[in-house]
Amino acid sequence: MLRDLDPSRHHPQLEKYQAQWHEGHVAVRSLESLVRQFNRYTIANDTKAALRATEAAMVIAMASRELRVQKVTLLLTLCEFAKVEEYCTGLVRNGASGGVTSLGIEMAVLYCRALHYDDKSEKALEVLHQLLRAAPTSVDVLSVKRLWELMADVRLAANDAFKRGDYSRAELLYTKALSLDENHRSYNASILGNRAAAYMALNQYDKAVQDCNAALQYHPVYF
Repeated sequence: MLRDLDPSRHHPQLEKYQAQWHEGHVAVRSLESLVRQFNRYTIANDTKAALRATEAAMVIAMASRELRVQKVTLLLTLCEFAKVEEYCTGLVRNGASGGVTSLGIEMAVLYCRALHYDDKSEKALEVLHQLLRAAPTSVDVLSVKRLWELMADVRLAANDAFKRGDYSRAELLYTKALSLDENHRSYNASILGNRAAAYMALNQYDKAVQDCNAALQYHPVYF
């Protein structure tokens, strides 16, 4: 009986379990360190460094949905829209039959926004319609839908006012349009160009030049 309790007699898998425990412990410590780095970079507004820390953490926690969303959010902040599309498309491709919804609603909305920011409006709307079918009551999805509709409506109203010769009204509406999504560079570049035309019609040439310069900064190829 006492021989069975001999501490020198190890379980045949003990060394394997000990190695796995050690690897897991090291991984947890590494993740904790990367989380601290990420927080420091976020506070310092160093988005590129925060992205590097996130991608390093993803090597350890490859299946983490939270880290995936974090990566896409950072890429969106950096205006790396093509990289967002490439990354999300790869995940969708590996998501079997789940389609874009396999990303999860939160990440799919980010993907949808990246497409719209990158002037891929038709594809963005296609993704949005898929999300509306999959999650018709999602606050995030409905928020994007309402925003895009409002952006289109305000621009249309401003353009109509300009065509009628009501340049003061057009200027006010273009100004409102610019407040809707400050991160949408191509949309804002277009609106700035239109508002510059309204300013020209109102003989406010200095403001027109300022808008033209701002449009070029938003979207250098606009003109």
